[in-house]
Amino acid sequence: MTSPAFVSVIDVRNLLDLEPNTSSRFSDDDISSNIRAASEYLEQATDRYFGERTGLTLTFTSNGDKVIALPGIRSVGGITRAGSALTANETYWLLPDDQQSGVFTGIQFQAFISRVGRAWWLSVPEWFDRNLDSPYNPANYGGGYGSLPNDIVMTNVTVGYANADLPEMLRVATKYLAGAMTVYGPSVLTGTMSTPEGNSLATTAWDFAQTFISQWRIGDVQAVSL
Repeated sequence: MTSPAFVSVIDVRNLLDLEPNTSSRFSDDDISSNIRAASEYLEQATDRYFGERTGLTLTFTSNGDKVIALPGIRSVGGITRAGSALTANETYWLLPDDQQSGVFTGIQFQAFISRVGRAWWLSVPEWFDRNLDSPYNPANYGGGYGSLPNDIVMTNVTVGYANADLPEMLRVATKYLAGAMTVYGPSVLTGTMSTPEGNSLATTAWDFAQTFISQWRIGDVQAVSL
């Protein structure tokens, strides 16, 4: 999968007040690579997609949970659970992100979630016909009995934001991190850089990226793109 690029080379050059490619010791190719690396890093660290991809197939392991996290999807063509097709707003509900941006970061499999130890299957009108009260029902595995591996399959998935809708905080974090990678090189991982005199200077771009990650991370998501 091609790494996204959330900002342009000129964005980073303007941030760092660098000369154009023809007169700078920092090439456009190097800056472009740093932008892709920064963009990929922010996606990996937050467990979510920000860059738009379409037509994906994603698989998840629910472990029998009633709600699981999603890595940021905009739309989905179809969903199956243990091979059984689910219906939107009847047997699954996509949960929007906090910003209500049109990106979903969770999915719920029951309209009502009862307390632990209660007859949770009574919240589903077809519970008797679907044998949902049985712990041996392989299509459900409800009530805390776990699930088969990769039991949730989503097809024709669109993830991330359209480029024009990318969060501004994401753009800034990418620009700062790519800029730090360009100028400071390996020192971006330690948060400091050394001057010719041997003094240490803080690279606050790394701190800014970490703040973004802590604010936007949605938790561990077990997803495989096919």
